[in-house]
Amino acid sequence: MIELLLVILYLTSMMIVGVYASKKVRSISDFVNAGGNLGFWVFSLLMVASLVSGMTALGVAGLGYVSGYATWWEQIAVPLSLVLSIVVFGMKLNKLAKENGILTVQDYLAYRFNDTKGLRAASAVFSAFVSAVYLVGQYVAIGIIFKTVLGWDYRLAIVVSLIVTLAYVVAGGLLAVSWTSFIQGLIVIGGLSVSAALIVSSLGGLEKINATLAEISKGPFAGFLNQPWGPWEAPLISPMFLFTLFGLTVPLGLAVAPHVINNVMALKKTSHMKMLPPILFGLGFLLLSSAKIIGISGRVAEYLGIISLPQHPVIPGSKLTDAVFPVLAKAVLPYEVYVFIVVVVLAAVMSTTDRLLLTFGVNVAYDIYHNIIAKGNSSAKKINLVNRVSIVLIGIITAYIAMSPPPLIAWLIWLALGIMFSTWFPALSLSLYWSKTTRNAVLWGMIVGFISTLVVGYLVAKPPLGLGISLKVAGAPIYFPVIGFIASTITIVSISIVENMRREVLIS
Repeated sequence: MIELLLVILYLTSMMIVGVYASKKVRSISDFVNAGGNLGFWVFSLLMVASLVSGMTALGVAGLGYVSGYATWWEQIAVPLSLVLSIVVFGMKLNKLAKENGILTVQDYLAYRFNDTKGLRAASAVFSAFVSAVYLVGQYVAIGIIFKTVLGWDYRLAIVVSLIVTLAYVVAGGLLAVSWTSFIQGLIVIGGLSVSAALIVSSLGGLEKINATLAEISKGPFAGFLNQPWGPWEAPLISPMFLFTLFGLTVPLGLAVAPHVINNVMALKKTSHMKMLPPILFGLGFLLLSSAKIIGISGRVAEYLGIISLPQHPVIPGSKLTDAVFPVLAKAVLPYEVYVFIVVVVLAAVMSTTDRLLLTFGVNVAYDIYHNIIAKGNSSAKKINLVNRVSIVLIGIITAYIAMSPPPLIAWLIWLALGIMFSTWFPALSLSLYWSKTTRNAVLWGMIVGFISTLVVGYLVAKPPLGLGISLKVAGAPIYFPVIGFIASTITIVSISIVENMRREVLIS
């Protein structure tokens, strides 16, 4: 009963914030990027909360359970993505936004290359696709946590969270998302770090946990759980795979994730950008480390017979490793602490879900409808109407898919991360830092990156989703989006060089 009351209180609070924020929205700029007036700490927690998703609270802990310290590099890669988003892109984009009325990344590309249709449309479609895929994963996480902790029906949990999230996002746009993210960020930071400390203490301390971890001889990656990486040829924990995943794809891909990169236009003072990197990295590292330690502790607790993970609802014969956090918390934490876990995880999931919903709506209503279909002549009232309808529709569609998630969903979510890396990073970084980058080069580079990542992702996926072909370099597995990233980069550079040479010839 206490858990239910806490959830109701939390969800009601988020709706109240959304309604209050709606009264502050007076223009399309207010809805899309909070009028570019977010303060330092609200912006900081918006950035962190945009990445702190169900993947953080549940997925990172699950990966810690499976691989131990061998994937600790994730704890550096994810916070680093926030630093790169600010240092590489934020400082330039925020300044350009203030000077030229830019609201989205699509606005920037249209401004940079004087292209109001093709490039804007392609980038908006790719952004909407990634946002939609990620949304499904968030609703799956919500269903898991409600079912595990509260015993709710999986589908009912998704419906309730969908209604609440839609209510405050539709009402207040980024202003509501940023204010709720501030609250959610504080809840997640405090909840995960305190939970990790209490769980470690309940198992005898970190030293004892590490000693027990070294004793485990059965299960995934046994023998390497206390190592920084595994054998050269091993899947997931090979040094080469770890480098291509956590050294390249995760930090570079998340740095330009649509629901993250568009935030940089909302900071009020560009001068604050210089102070953000250490704050964002510190908060991100604390969150990711807490989640990973919880997962590692869960592996030890299972070895000691303290917990037993439930079966995976989608993959026959597999354990639901993403449930290790709530299962472990229920087993070792006092009840009065455990009841807060559902709010912590719910805050983590919803802090990303709301930003993804808004990103999709803006892509459809502002980037595609207003700037392409209506040629910039639609009213703010009509843009907001299309925006809100788009948000509601994609929310309903993705929640419906999440109610019976096929195995394809897991593949799509990992693919979405690869698409961010291969499609967005080369296009944005080269257009910002290489003056000779051309419009056609960026357009085709994004298309090549998107298609090649889809194709290679299909080839390496296990049957029946794909052919199960292994990608290796010098006998070591690599993470597949690297191929799309290389293809996209080569496409942009080569087309730009050719077009510049042709231009010089015509001039001469």
